[in-house]
Amino acid sequence: MTKEQIFQLFQQPYNQTHWKQFLGETFTNARLLATPENTYGH
Repeated sequence: MTKEQIFQLFQQPYNQTHWKQFLGETFTNARLLATPENTYGH
């Protein structure tokens, strides 16, 4: 994503599809989950 695209993402109302795209491109080695997962082991 370009700097302008990131700026626009932060200026508009939340959109899950756009955020998933942003996070997927930004954190290429991360695994995006459909539902939250407990990472503390409780």
